[in-house]
Amino acid sequence: MAARAWLCLLLCLVGCGPKSVDAKMKDADRIGDKIGALLDEAERALGEPDPVKAEAALVEAKKLLAEPDLQYSAEREMFAGRHAELEPQLAGAKEARIAKDIEEAVRSERAQIGPSLQEMKDAAEAIAGAKVDEKAIDSARNAVATLEKAVGATDARRELANKEPSFIGYLKRARGETEKARAEVTKAEKKLKFVKGPAALKLKAAEDLKASKAEKDVAKKRALMIAAAQGFGRCVSEGGELMKAGLGTERIQIGGATTSIESFLDTCQAQQVATDKALAKMPVSKVAAAKRKK
Repeated sequence: MAARAWLCLLLCLVGCGPKSVDAKMKDADRIGDKIGALLDEAERALGEPDPVKAEAALVEAKKLLAEPDLQYSAEREMFAGRHAELEPQLAGAKEARIAKDIEEAVRSERAQIGPSLQEMKDAAEAIAGAKVDEKAIDSARNAVATLEKAVGATDARRELANKEPSFIGYLKRARGETEKARAEVTKAEKKLKFVKGPAALKLKAAEDLKASKAEKDVAKKRALMIAAAQGFGRCVSEGGELMKAGLGTERIQIGGATTSIESFLDTCQAQQVATDKALAKMPVSKVAAAKRKK
């Protein structure tokens, strides 16, 4: 054991002694190659810009510049000079990266919002006229909801995009368009309600009135006329409520004809009055007369 220990010590003294100048120069070349590669990487990253990658490469290069053996490299001063030139560029690269990230975020957000915005505007325009189309109203309502979701999104990319004033203005304009579209949807929904309510009542009342003219049985004829008068009356009352809700000046397409809400209700009222007058002149059956006397 003692002999082996002495042998190991001897080998260490021989092999672990001070490096020769030649060995130090080889180490200097190896270190220099690493530093050169790191500085090249840092320069590329600064140009991209990728400040995180550039800073990591410069930090590592700085550590290697402090290696004692590097003094044997003829390029040491050149490496140190390049490092000193590149390091101050980090601040500008960080600013450029932020600006680029904001630009990319804005472009991405606009790409997300733009198609939905145009779709909503088209859908709102499609329901803005006198024609009432329930499917078109549903499409416009869905388009408004889709855009509201896109405009109201909150994530890291949106937060970054919101650092650009022009994008904030873009969002503001999109919200304004949303309000306009929502107003068109609300108005179209009221028109649809009018078509399904007062307009349908008038149509049914007109059918009852027409049927009463062909009916021979006096009691049935009277019942049909009463139903017609009630239908015209409901057309007037329910339509009047919708007029108060904002349809007073609107025009609407009913049965292929375009008319104003007010004019349509005037017709309903006139038909109600005429039907009531016809009822008053209509003879009653003996059973009805007997009931009146009682």
